[in-house]
Amino acid sequence: MQETVVGQGKPIKQKDPDAGLKAEQHYVRRLPPWRYELRQALLPFIRWETPYLARFQETVRSPTLDSYFAMTANLGTHTFFMVFLPILFWCGYTSAARALVHMLALGVFWSGWIKDLVCLPRPLSPPLQRITMSGSAALEYGFPSTHSTNAVSVAVYLIHGIQAGSVPVADSLKPVALFACYWYAISIIIGRLYCGMHGFSDVVVGALLGIYIAVLQIMLGPRFDYAIASGDWTLPFAVFVVICFAVRFHPEPADNCPCYDDSVAFAGVVFGIQIGHWHFTHSGQYTSVPPLRSDDNVIPSMREIPAFFSNLRSGRKRTVSVGPQSEADARELLAQKEIKRKQSLNSVKESLANGDVAVSSTATTPMEEVKSRFAGHLSPPTPLSRHDSTTPDNSDNEQEKPGFEGIEKPRVRYDVEVVTKLVVYTGIAWLSVEWNPILFTFIGLGVP
Repeated sequence: MQETVVGQGKPIKQKDPDAGLKAEQHYVRRLPPWRYELRQALLPFIRWETPYLARFQETVRSPTLDSYFAMTANLGTHTFFMVFLPILFWCGYTSAARALVHMLALGVFWSGWIKDLVCLPRPLSPPLQRITMSGSAALEYGFPSTHSTNAVSVAVYLIHGIQAGSVPVADSLKPVALFACYWYAISIIIGRLYCGMHGFSDVVVGALLGIYIAVLQIMLGPRFDYAIASGDWTLPFAVFVVICFAVRFHPEPADNCPCYDDSVAFAGVVFGIQIGHWHFTHSGQYTSVPPLRSDDNVIPSMREIPAFFSNLRSGRKRTVSVGPQSEADARELLAQKEIKRKQSLNSVKESLANGDVAVSSTATTPMEEVKSRFAGHLSPPTPLSRHDSTTPDNSDNEQEKPGFEGIEKPRVRYDVEVVTKLVVYTGIAWLSVEWNPILFTFIGLGVP
């Protein structure tokens, strides 16, 4: 597989096959029978699209389009989400930001879920040449397109908001805003075909999935936000339970596809913004000051003062102190060590005196004592020839080498890493939603 990274002139050749392009027995062994049959039924469509995609790329390709579509593909990466989504919260567009997080998270999760389920490869390269700014694009499966899913869901949501008036846009600028939304979605979809990253079926299914997610957010998103804001702690906990089930029952891919890691990261983000939303809307007690206690309830009574002063003295004994606290403690510690050493030597001498093996020297090392104790039970060493003593025999290693080469590296998908990723991204989202705006208010950068 050849991959052209924009900004670098030479194509990059991957050492391992792309995801979905390994030997057939690999998928027979890794996938359940029903998933393998589903993959075999869909695979001919991917193969059929390849020559048409290659002809399309060869016809319209130019350096300008290479740079443009490679740059616009960054709008669907983690880096863009981590930069753009918190800014919406910090600028006061919390409802729109939550809607975008919900749609992008559903798009990443469900497209990754389908990718890991069917394990279909990207279009073949060659004849296609992949144009990307990411070196890990070959690790992911191709069906469906996550970029297309996210682009279409965001575009449909914004178009509906502009027409319904929920997105504040001046009447004179509505045609421009609508054109920008259509251009954004179409540019992303055509760019995935142009860059050789996806086929026609990938972007079509991804676009349909994006439309479904946008409609779901438009219909149920406001109700969900209101339920989180007005309900008790059980609703965020229910969201946490659903996220745990979704992470746990994600399909196991046949290759090392990073879709699962992306899904876990976005699941943590969703949970983090729900915690921040619920906690902030329920923290209304900061506007009221509780009544202060009277002086006679603050100062302790006279009969409690002696006990108060007695508690100031440390109850720690010398025996529970960490390390010697004085010269006497140091001498006592050295004496205890000397007693233990003598007891240990006496026990060793008694065991040797009761044994069958005589000790030739009093100054023996522990290894020599073990050898002498088991000398009667060990067989004598076999004499080796000069050739054997100087030249190592690699025949066994050569016979075992093919076996070791056949062992595949375990997929890094441990429970500890999953929990850590959930906690980290949950904390990032919580900080962005609730605590960072408070910090900005203190330093004078808050939104009035």
